[in-house]
Amino acid sequence: MNAALANLYQEVILTHHRKPHHFGPLPDATHHVRLVNPLCGDEVTISASIHHDAIAACHFEGHGCALCRASASLLTVSVRGQSVQQARALGQTLLNFLQHETDAQEPEGIGDLIALSGVREHPSRRRCATLPWEALLHLLDDCA
Repeated sequence: MNAALANLYQEVILTHHRKPHHFGPLPDATHHVRLVNPLCGDEVTISASIHHDAIAACHFEGHGCALCRASASLLTVSVRGQSVQQARALGQTLLNFLQHETDAQEPEGIGDLIALSGVREHPSRRRCATLPWEALLHLLDDCA
């Protein structure tokens, strides 16, 4: 990745950390999942309002590092309006991409989520970025 792209992606992470989208309770949520990373203390609760197999709204709560907060913020933006199946596929694709070695190719259709790809070069930070997505997949499993 060239320096210009790295800077752009770093700015996406910082922006979502400083001003997270859909942060706070979701009053009409139909599903909630809370996960904690005991190694670093990151904690995230993903809440979604799912009707007729579509994610009408998605929020997050919790506390953690900038990477975890940014990942959760990006998640809420990415899955809103998607079907449960689409959101599950996106989550699994992103997790597979982030958890593998740096030579794997960027999957199609992940858009701004590519900003999280820097964790592939820092294995100790991968869980920071993947924790919200793991919570989402648990939440969606409850929809089955």
